[in-house]
Amino acid sequence: MFPPHLPPPFSNIRNHQQFERLKIILVATFFGLLAGLSGASMLLGWIWPLTGGGDNFFLSRSSSGVPREQLQARAQAKIADEIFTIYQKATVLGAARYFSELDKVADAVMGVTSGWVVAYAPNFVGLNKEWVAVAENGSLYNVSRPLFDRRTGLLYLKLSRAGVSDQQFRVVNFNSGLKQYDEVFVFQDGQWHSTMVTGQSRDVAASHLDSVLTPAYSLNDKFRTGSVVIDVGGNLIGFVNDHSVLTTLTVEDYFLNGIENKKVLTYRSFGVEGWYTDEKLLVMNDEKLTGFIVNRVLANKQFFQKGDIILKVDGRPADRTNVWNSLLNSSVRVSIWRNGKVIESSVSVVEL
Repeated sequence: MFPPHLPPPFSNIRNHQQFERLKIILVATFFGLLAGLSGASMLLGWIWPLTGGGDNFFLSRSSSGVPREQLQARAQAKIADEIFTIYQKATVLGAARYFSELDKVADAVMGVTSGWVVAYAPNFVGLNKEWVAVAENGSLYNVSRPLFDRRTGLLYLKLSRAGVSDQQFRVVNFNSGLKQYDEVFVFQDGQWHSTMVTGQSRDVAASHLDSVLTPAYSLNDKFRTGSVVIDVGGNLIGFVNDHSVLTTLTVEDYFLNGIENKKVLTYRSFGVEGWYTDEKLLVMNDEKLTGFIVNRVLANKQFFQKGDIILKVDGRPADRTNVWNSLLNSSVRVSIWRNGKVIESSVSVVEL
């Protein structure tokens, strides 16, 4: 027997301490490997669906583990009653009529329950006398009252069906936000195609009115101009405007509300065209500027000049949101940068 206050002679304190350290190391290693495997599985969930196919590949960003085919089917079903194809005319063959791809104008989506659709048709010249809209279920509709927004290339059309009055249509839901690497579906040639948003595009080909908000995003694949783009929830994002560039719809509520009473489409504006500095990055003194660069002056020519940079509106930075809200007023206090100086003045808000 050994005294109770002493360890047995074969006990080794150093070995006991090393054994305790070893247990801690083994536990830490186990959890480290577990975390590493979880991270690797998440990474595969991001990357694998973009290159694979079949029922066993999953989306981790937008679908929370729903198979791609099932996700696409859900999105397609949600928007099926809200998408239409516009043709210039129907070709008569004997007692039947058919629609040729050569006569296709654009794909459109329903925006107003009274029958107004919106499409991307930048080459519209005002002729729509024989146009016909075909729904996904094959129903035919007459096309009338075109309203063309030459600043965005969006075309608004009223659909109606012979013998049917006061028909109520189901309208599309609009996407509330778009992020890099989001999965999207593109409608082309009557089929839905899966692709990915690779990021916001800075390739702004032409200057635009200060109040025309046109954020664009690059897509991972190339598609035909005018193709409809939806998110994984079946909500409308916008249209392909240049093969691989997606223009989101940010002005839909601006025109769709009260469109029945509109004869022309105009924007409230300072009267200038150009770019926001996040569209064409502008740096001065090694710092990024927030503002709007004037490329063309349409109104308020007594104040604005080409090359001006609008820095502030009513004391707030001249970004999209602040400019849009300021244009609700009849006049606005504007600060511009010109030839190394800041100039301030009140300018009138005009309709263009």
